[in-house]
Amino acid sequence: MGRVRPDNKQSKMEKAAEGFERVPTTEGKDDVEYLRTIIQQMTKTIAPLGKSMDFISEDIEIMTKEYENWRSRSQSAKSQLEEELKKTDDILQPLHDKLAEIEAQIQEQKEKIHNTKSRIFKNEGIIQGLLNSIISK
Repeated sequence: MGRVRPDNKQSKMEKAAEGFERVPTTEGKDDVEYLRTIIQQMTKTIAPLGKSMDFISEDIEIMTKEYENWRSRSQSAKSQLEEELKKTDDILQPLHDKLAEIEAQIQEQKEKIHNTKSRIFKNEGIIQGLLNSIISK
């Protein structure tokens, strides 16, 4: 692309111009025409990038607002969840107390049944012993 120098090295300007179309110059013209063309091509290439850069700050601002909105909603939902859990616990507490009371009564009745069965078994043994003693006489 660039002119070949005797030492086969490109100037900084030629390296920067790589990738841009070189417009042929006439022998008598200076590199000014070449520079003008490169600058025009660079401007055409960079202009859309500049416009995109303008929108980046707007996009970041919009994304930040959206993030804050979702963060606020999340905090609100978390608070509402905690309130509902507390209400649920408050409503269920009397039922848990009643359940514990009923379970204690059931255990008490099971113990009474067990004691009654034990006395019946013991009394059956006594009755069996008395019957055996009457029969053997």
